[in-house]
Amino acid sequence: MYLFLSSQDLKTLDLCLLDQSVIHIQAHLETTPESFLFSLDEQLTQWGTNLSQMQGVVVVSGPGSFTSSRLSVTIANAIAFRYTLPILAIANPERLPIETLVQTIDFSQLSHSFAQPVYDRPPFIT
Repeated sequence: MYLFLSSQDLKTLDLCLLDQSVIHIQAHLETTPESFLFSLDEQLTQWGTNLSQMQGVVVVSGPGSFTSSRLSVTIANAIAFRYTLPILAIANPERLPIETLVQTIDFSQLSHSFAQPVYDRPPFIT
């Protein structure tokens, strides 16, 4: 099973458990970036699984809200690093629905590198 994370705006986090390009379970969570990690943990508990059972991590790297993109990518990187999982960052500039986006994932591109956020304009970070 692969963990899929996506947040392109400040008020939502989308999570899925995938087996290649098949979504087994999905959640659209109304939450803020400050609660992403808590919401992820809570959702995995509700699904009866945990991060140690994952085979890899797929994260939408943007573009979108700078804060939500940076945070979701950081969480995905931390999970991949902690559990020695391959990771894949995918951009979603067209903001495709998850069901469509998942069909475009090339799982052969998973690697043990780090994901980086994608921005559609220069970040304004103070």
